[in-house]
Amino acid sequence: MRLIQSEAEFDRLAADLKGLDSLSETRELRAQERELQSLLALRCIEHEDRTVLPPTSSPLEVFKVLSGKRELSKAHARRLADRFHLSVEAFI
Repeated sequence: MRLIQSEAEFDRLAADLKGLDSLSETRELRAQERELQSLLALRCIEHEDRTVLPPTSSPLEVFKVLSGKRELSKAHARRLADRFHLSVEAFI
């Protein structure tokens, strides 16, 4: 899989990732679906790392701004909770 070349491509792949995340809330993903989910997440993160400027605000200030701006799926909340060693409720 190549790097994301445009915002339109990013939006399409992010929507595909969201679809897989939603599907994982209703049933266990097959091995190929889990692999695709991981690859899409990796590509989206790489794209954001290349194109989004780091904030000049403190992490807490950025979190407060972002809070409520985007809906998180249960799968996203679980991953964030695992990554930051917090309760899932912190992200719901």
